[in-house]
Amino acid sequence: MENIKRVLYRLKFHIHNYTFMPQFLRQKMFDIRCSKYIRNLDKEGDEEISAEEGEKFREMIDEFEDQHLSNLPKLTPRRTMLFYSDIIKHSRCNWVTAHRFRRYICKCYHWAIRRGITTFIADYTSPFGLLAMETLISYKNHGADLQLYSARSDYIGKRRSYRLIPETNLEIIYLTMNCDYDYRLPPKVVGNVVFRHVGTVCSEKGIWVSKKWIPGYLIEAWFEP
Repeated sequence: MENIKRVLYRLKFHIHNYTFMPQFLRQKMFDIRCSKYIRNLDKEGDEEISAEEGEKFREMIDEFEDQHLSNLPKLTPRRTMLFYSDIIKHSRCNWVTAHRFRRYICKCYHWAIRRGITTFIADYTSPFGLLAMETLISYKNHGADLQLYSARSDYIGKRRSYRLIPETNLEIIYLTMNCDYDYRLPPKVVGNVVFRHVGTVCSEKGIWVSKKWIPGYLIEAWFEP
């Protein structure tokens, strides 16, 4: 059972966010700040950028993106497993079933370790992925030899939790800091750069193995009774 103070802290956080500052008011404040920022830019002067300068600027951005992507951890699909929810909006992983899925995640982790999988990626914007990340962090804290990366398949504002009272953003940041690496990339980029290079996927529905990355004879050996 979770610490009562932590639950009360979350409850207070969400009541303040969604009661005292409704969505329309937050959007209004955002629009006001944006308009002030634009006015300040206008006061500083609006200098036209030449085509040559624009091209150099785009080249700098492309070079920066290439350098950033090249510095990402190199994934070996044969030894990488992804934890995420198949259907986030109607996920079977929730505050009622969390204890059962936590045991299931432990079982899948040991299944993967016995088959040479050493790198795990958790999609913390999905309920099952968040529970998996917390479970694997606990394994790391107890000395387990594994690489744990965090990633997000959706934007932070749209993430879903298995808890009845969701975590605060600060708690999510703390969890990602306990991972070996956090893929701070837009969801669309994560799908192309990270999720497509995973050999094994684990969700509430079970374990799926990619025939693209894992040879057929190995798949048969993995699932032999």
